[in-house]
Amino acid sequence: MSKKGLKKEAVIGSVQDSEQVCVTDEELALINKYTRRQLSKDEVYVFSVVLCDNDIDRDGERFTVESLFSLEKLFVGKT
Repeated sequence: MSKKGLKKEAVIGSVQDSEQVCVTDEELALINKYTRRQLSKDEVYVFSVVLCDNDIDRDGERFTVESLFSLEKLFVGKT
C-alpha cells in the first residue's frame, strides 16, 4: 500500500482514510498468496494497522524487540 497521499482522520473514536489508496501489483500478488481465488484491485481494501509494539502498556509491560520479530512470523496469513 502506497502511503503517498494517505491522510488519516479521527472520526467519533475511529480512524478513516480521507483519500483513496491504490493497491500496487506487488501488494496484490502478496494478498493473492493467501486468497482462495485471484482477487482484482477492485475487490480488495487495504489499510495499515499496528498489531503490537514495544511501547509500555498500562501495566508497565512491553514486548521486547526480539519478541516482536518472533510475533511477526505468526501473523502472516492471519485475518
